[in-house]
Amino acid sequence: MKKNSIIILSLIAILLGGLIYYTNLNKTADGRKVYDYNFHIEDTASVARIVIKDKSPKEVNLVRTDRGWTIDGDHLTRKRAINVILKTLHDMRLKNFVGEKMKPTVLNRLATYGIEVQVYDKNDDILQHFFVGPPTMDEMGSYMMKKGGDAPYAVFIPGFNGNLTTRFFADPIMWRDRTIWGYDNLEIKKARVRYLNQPANSFELVKHTEGEYELTRLIDGEIFTPDSIKSGLFFSTFTTLQYEGAIVPSDGIWARQDSLKKSPPVFDIYVEKENGDWKMITAYRIKAEEGVIDEDGNPLDYDLDRVHAFITTSDGDEIMVLAQYYGLQLALVDIATLISTF
Repeated sequence: MKKNSIIILSLIAILLGGLIYYTNLNKTADGRKVYDYNFHIEDTASVARIVIKDKSPKEVNLVRTDRGWTIDGDHLTRKRAINVILKTLHDMRLKNFVGEKMKPTVLNRLATYGIEVQVYDKNDDILQHFFVGPPTMDEMGSYMMKKGGDAPYAVFIPGFNGNLTTRFFADPIMWRDRTIWGYDNLEIKKARVRYLNQPANSFELVKHTEGEYELTRLIDGEIFTPDSIKSGLFFSTFTTLQYEGAIVPSDGIWARQDSLKKSPPVFDIYVEKENGDWKMITAYRIKAEEGVIDEDGNPLDYDLDRVHAFITTSDGDEIMVLAQYYGLQLALVDIATLISTF
């Protein structure tokens, strides 16, 4: 009987000790919460700004505006990327606590590679402030820790098979909307398309103030009367044309961009607005992978689907991108398709 009483008292002591431990787990001596593992945001409509910083160091400031989500209130962001991060902020939950033996390793990786995330509401009050570390060992979540916290946690999205680390990236270029021009056709004054191997098809199309168009063949300066409907449709293509993806320093071709610019471009497209602003894409061939052949069985010298390209603007901005012929086909037309037949 005495032995049973001792066991019962021991169990009560353990339970009370655990209760005291977990009661104080969320507080320091001054009462400040530190073991907070509530990373998610229930009302993502209240999110007005997201700041993401990495150790490279890169930083992006995503701001909700009347035009949509932007980078520093300037360039529009990719809608899909914004939707993904907002959904991530809403859905992510605690998966499990990090074991004591694993904590030093996780904390070291957070200190070395951690991505800082700050989420603000419309009053610029902080909603969440945490650090995103590497994926968990099973790749089914990511390690995270709250700002001011003393412990990391494994965080995941229930029902999602994958880690969350790659969703929090700090390079502004990777967030940027992939629309090349985004011009309203009524704003466009001039468009020029030049081909390396088809100079006779290179042309410039100009819209005059009275709404009439003028078509010039660049190889000899001959002027043609363009079809006004086809010309209007051609200008309208510059509203939606997009590149496939941005090229960043971690991509192999990035280091060779200077030599790429010294080679002849396969084509370039220049579009100018009535107010003088312009954007231009200059494209360069990509060497075909070894062993790739055409429909006749001959080895291909160049990729038939994609090009490396530089997008430059009148304000001095330049980005390097990967683009598809298919994605630009509405702008890569022959001069003959614009000439009036009447």
